[in-house]
Amino acid sequence: MSNVIDQMNRPQGPIPQETNVSLQFAKALKDATGEKLSLSDIPTEEEPSTRRRNSHQSLPGTLEMFADYQSIQYLPLKWSTYQYGLKVRARMVGKDGRVSWEHKCYIKPFKEDPRFQLTKDAFDSEGSALRRVISAAAEHCAREIADKL
Repeated sequence: MSNVIDQMNRPQGPIPQETNVSLQFAKALKDATGEKLSLSDIPTEEEPSTRRRNSHQSLPGTLEMFADYQSIQYLPLKWSTYQYGLKVRARMVGKDGRVSWEHKCYIKPFKEDPRFQLTKDAFDSEGSALRRVISAAAEHCAREIADKL
């Protein structure tokens, strides 16, 4: 189990698509905004991960999505219960290249929320419980951000 947590907090190498929160959030946001916006296909390739923010110029007329933070940690008074945390944001870049709208969703890892919790026993070798929690968090944030559009 500590190996799963360590891999999430300090990833090494490519991240499998089913646990890649950036792609899951992007797909869920596209589905959630289907009636409000017409979004093109979500790229399946992710930019190389670095500790620094990319300093690239934003393309005019785009919706940018970022997964800034994710973690899983045990609750201080319930050591056998783990809480997933996620911070994502989306921003609209206008035709002039300036950000015209931005919204963030933050699922705090220290605030108890049963939708984003795992027990020590729920960590299985297949990782299905963790995939379910990541997917639920990505969909939750996509709905929250889509509602703000």
